[in-house]
Amino acid sequence: MFCCQWRLLIDRDGQYYIFPSLPKNAPPNAHPPVVVIQQSDRGEYVVILSPEAPP
Repeated sequence: MFCCQWRLLIDRDGQYYIFPSLPKNAPPNAHPPVVVIQQSDRGEYVVILSPEAPP
C-alpha cells in the first residue's frame, strides 16, 4: 500500500503528472502508479491513471 503523500513529477502545458511516494521499506523494484491530470479546452479536467505493470 502506498502512503498518502503525492509528489509532482512534472507540470507541462496544463498537464500535471503526479505519483504517490513510496514507503521507506518498499522493495527496490517497486514502481508507483503515475496519474496525469489534464485540463481540456473547455476547462474540464481529465484524470488518466497509468496501467498496472505485471511483476
